[in-house]
Amino acid sequence: MQITVLPASARTSQATIRALLGDPSGPKVQGIYRDLAKVPTEFKSHPNFKAVQGDMADASTLNCFEGSQTVVVTIPPTRSENADVTATAAAFTEAVNTAIKKAVSVKRLVMVSTKGAQYDHASLGDALGALHNAEVCLGDAAPEVVFVRCAYFMENWATSVESVKEGSFFFSTFAPVDFKMPMVALKDIGQACADTAVAEGLGTVSPYIFELQGPRLYSPMDVKQAFEEVAAKPVEVRPIPREAVPGFFGKVFPPKVAKLYADMVRAATPGGVMAEDPSPTEIVRKGKTELVDVLRGVYW
Repeated sequence: MQITVLPASARTSQATIRALLGDPSGPKVQGIYRDLAKVPTEFKSHPNFKAVQGDMADASTLNCFEGSQTVVVTIPPTRSENADVTATAAAFTEAVNTAIKKAVSVKRLVMVSTKGAQYDHASLGDALGALHNAEVCLGDAAPEVVFVRCAYFMENWATSVESVKEGSFFFSTFAPVDFKMPMVALKDIGQACADTAVAEGLGTVSPYIFELQGPRLYSPMDVKQAFEEVAAKPVEVRPIPREAVPGFFGKVFPPKVAKLYADMVRAATPGGVMAEDPSPTEIVRKGKTELVDVLRGVYW
């Protein structure tokens, strides 16, 4: 079996490739890179891995799917101040859709999506709404389509490591501090995508959709406790009030990018569609990696 991963440089893609190369079934793995200089040494040295050049922004370069039975794709986020987030993601998605439909060998598509992708674009904002649109576009791209709706990445808390080390505090745009939400480790995303890619059968329903979470829900207070265990010192969590979130991001990012992050927080916190979840994904799978173990890895 050969599995193609696109774009191979994405964090979720790297975790998937790592899991696939460790799978006992020994699949051949093809990673598509816009820049072949970014291929990690650990992958280049593996006999079952091959890197090829391709760019999701140029559909004519995605002519290498033939020969693969499964394609694992992540629609990369656009964080450029000048980019049209919705249009750029739609172009990436359509390029993938066209390339897969041309490849007779491809029988399954696995797409890394987001919790809440069942809701409309207006409810989610541009960044997450782009994944809703991608699910709609790719729903019939292959005979078997799988959408893995991932929770908030645990590794995103790595941005707080410096303030914890230097000031023994971190900011949280998720509030109130006792609000629990699903989070998941990249390692578990990669394993879930790899397991799904090599599975022999997924049933008769396509697209097959499941939500992927960590072993339990976590609040900012749980993040605080995990940091305290890792850092071996008291740590303060400083919540950002909902109305102050856009301004908080505006201190770090250009206005358009700040709005993307603020919209994601709005959707994920109390009052937002992802927190209220009126039409939840029916199937929920749990990863094994605890938040404290992820923070230990990024802290040291």
